[in-house]
Amino acid sequence: MEKMIKEALEKEKYVELSFEKPEITKDVVIPFTVQESDASRGDYDSQNNLIKLIKKTLEDTNWRLMSEGISQRLGILSGRIRGYENEDDLVKIV
Repeated sequence: MEKMIKEALEKEKYVELSFEKPEITKDVVIPFTVQESDASRGDYDSQNNLIKLIKKTLEDTNWRLMSEGISQRLGILSGRIRGYENEDDLVKIV
């Protein structure tokens, strides 16, 4: 999953993807940060582009971008993805 996201982000000029320590609860939640390297993109466009890109990249997996979306400060975007492994949850995302 990490490699798949990193490749997709680099094509769209997002660099330095890093994942933090996962939160293991009912599901697995992994916070992440990435840097915007395209100075011509505004904050709003950068966030929306990243949301669309992550959602599309994770579409065929059991991972999803969490509903709080993406936040941005000084060119660093952050968010969280959730991994579903419970059968009922997997049925809902399909």
